[in-house]
Amino acid sequence: MCTGKGSLSERDLVRSQYLHLMPRGWRALPLGLVLLTPLVLFLYDKKVLYAAGYLAFLIVYFLFLLPYRARSIHRDYSALTHEVTVSLQDNGVLWEAENSRALMTWPEIKRFKRDNDLLLVYPSRHIYHVVPAHFFANADEFEDFGDASRCKRHCDELTLGCAGL
Repeated sequence: MCTGKGSLSERDLVRSQYLHLMPRGWRALPLGLVLLTPLVLFLYDKKVLYAAGYLAFLIVYFLFLLPYRARSIHRDYSALTHEVTVSLQDNGVLWEAENSRALMTWPEIKRFKRDNDLLLVYPSRHIYHVVPAHFFANADEFEDFGDASRCKRHCDELTLGCAGL
């Protein structure tokens, strides 16, 4: 049974915002074009100052406003600082805190997104739960949690058993 325990830090919340916004696969191509087009216009046509403004906005937003907003949410919402235990169950992912308990069943989980430090569990397209790697004793346990949760979700979709998990 994969289980992790800890509290969400400001850094975790900021990183989760970046991970949530980062497209994967073919969706990265339009983002690349959106970022590259103003740069090309600015370099080859000096009259196009709006391109510089656009790039400045993106830089300010992603380097300053997004982290500031995430830190502000972390400070204002005290429940984020409480210790949480997250564990895989046969029927879903269980979150337990001091006075609460919530089970997200496998059919309720729409997708996962993961990097080396975070796992995002999505019950809908734009809402996610954050499971940081530091909740687990070591990196292997975090990897096992992410792999097992993805396998269980996939096995549930196929209505097959997932032996050994």
